[in-house]
Amino acid sequence: MDLLSLWRIVQVVLGIGLVIFVHEAGHYMAARLCKVRVHVFSLGFGPKLFSWRRGHTEYQVAAVPLGGYVRMAGEESHYSDQPAQPWELGSKTVGQRFFIYSAGVIMNVIFGLVVFPILFAVGIPSTPPVVGEIEPGSPAWMAGVESGTLILEVNGEMIYDLDQVAPEVAYGGTGPVILKVLQPGELEPVELSILPTFDEVYDIYSIGRISAPLEEGLPLTVAEDSPASKAGVKMGDHLLGVAGQTPGLSPQKQLFRAVDAEEPFILAVERGGQELEFVIEPEPGELSPNELIGFTSPFRRLIALLPTDQVSETGLREDDRILSIDGTRVLRPGDLLAALTSTQGPVEWLIEREGEALELVTPELSQDRGIALAESLALSYDLESTRIVVLPGSAAEVAGMRTEDEVLELNGAAVSEYQDLKDASVLAAQTGAALRFSLRRDQGVTGGAQYLELEASPAPLQLMETGLNLTMERYTFRVAGAGEAVKLGVTSSFKMIRDVWRHLRGMMRQEVGKQNVGSIIKISVIAHHTAEIGWVKFFWFLCLLSMNLAFLNVLPIPILDGGHLFFLLIEKIKGSPVSERIFSYSQLVGLVLIVSIFVFVIYNDLSTHVFN
Repeated sequence: MDLLSLWRIVQVVLGIGLVIFVHEAGHYMAARLCKVRVHVFSLGFGPKLFSWRRGHTEYQVAAVPLGGYVRMAGEESHYSDQPAQPWELGSKTVGQRFFIYSAGVIMNVIFGLVVFPILFAVGIPSTPPVVGEIEPGSPAWMAGVESGTLILEVNGEMIYDLDQVAPEVAYGGTGPVILKVLQPGELEPVELSILPTFDEVYDIYSIGRISAPLEEGLPLTVAEDSPASKAGVKMGDHLLGVAGQTPGLSPQKQLFRAVDAEEPFILAVERGGQELEFVIEPEPGELSPNELIGFTSPFRRLIALLPTDQVSETGLREDDRILSIDGTRVLRPGDLLAALTSTQGPVEWLIEREGEALELVTPELSQDRGIALAESLALSYDLESTRIVVLPGSAAEVAGMRTEDEVLELNGAAVSEYQDLKDASVLAAQTGAALRFSLRRDQGVTGGAQYLELEASPAPLQLMETGLNLTMERYTFRVAGAGEAVKLGVTSSFKMIRDVWRHLRGMMRQEVGKQNVGSIIKISVIAHHTAEIGWVKFFWFLCLLSMNLAFLNVLPIPILDGGHLFFLLIEKIKGSPVSERIFSYSQLVGLVLIVSIFVFVIYNDLSTHVFN
């Protein structure tokens, strides 16, 4: 671990500690103002690492940095019948105790109200809310959202960072999403009403995955000691294209296709006004993080079509399987585009529709029309099939499996769809067990079929690398004038609190999935990422964390501040505190609930980001 990485970790610990300190300092100052003695002021739980005493208070830093606490005089006994001393919590009025227990939340809110305006005045590193690429077949794609579209608002909320779009859509649930956008080449914004669909990968309602825009001029990033750097490519060279790729494609798509092919290619760049070419030869890089068998399903199911005249001429329908074009098999992402840009004469399609093979013939395509047609058809993996596409160098290939083999049985049990294969492969990867495949292999032009029994054990996949990447566009969002900074800072503070409620409401309605809840692990990962961007973005995240802490602490859960506030309201209404027995039982229930939530979110983070 280098010094910079170590400093980032220290920065994350100090940052999270700052938010906790602000919260506990609120309780401490309120207690002192109300003349209640504070016995312990602790950052963290568990064994203390070090401490010092001043007056009646012991200040300590504990080993587990997952929170903190303030222990006040009489805090454990103020629900008993024993008379309280003047310096104890139980001697104070309901209003004073309410102030003491709510002071942590108040301080967290004040932290956001003070820091946010400063950040907006300084400028927050952000991703422009501009569409880079839109997921084919998604609701936004069907609505005609194009690359280069500027997103101004989502459901009436101003957008200044592309990362804001997905949460705003998700919080809207199943209802239509109103996008205010400025389309490329247009002068006036328009509003689009788009009905979202549920994204099972991210467990949220979505209008489609939108990639960030690329930096103007397409400057390249080049990893040290990579094939690209060895070939002579330098950081900041501007991408012009890849020799041999379809000329009508954008330079970035040419690069992505060349890298995916995992074969040598000629890269064209511009450096200092000169056009240069380099031969890039991919080399074995890291092994895949997980062991796997190493196959996918064919990428050929037609899930959506844009309503264009060119598409209508083909006669294609949703849910068709495109098997081949002019004899070229369609099996992987990119195969459709490659086939439609290399046709000569009338285009001969072989498709599968409702289980039957069907041949279609369409007019000859120019290269530009071939690209346009490919971009108007959205394909996905054929998950209803048990035919497979074998990954090069995988355990499946080593075992003798071939692309387009049809899996009939797995460990002696019949399989009917790709999900059966995927579930068995994931389980085998977790246990290290081998799988027995019963396969059917077509014999091609000779006709007939061959039946085989093969066994494969999960193994890491050797990944090929070039060391090339493109730079995502970034900009600094700032507002003009202190007044605007304060206004937007205050608005953002309370919007973040509202977003926590919208998130919980979405979970209760099953519109937001469990994987979108994070523990200290996820918080630390995000904090580390924002720390790498810079101090301003890091403090933006700390404001977000502070507002989340404020909201969660007012929930009426025993042992949290909100639980104490709830009991104080009961005391105010009935004129006396709840009994010590009821209070003790409630604390036990609250402890069990908090520990259960804690275990759940830790397991959720591990299963989402580590086990899979």
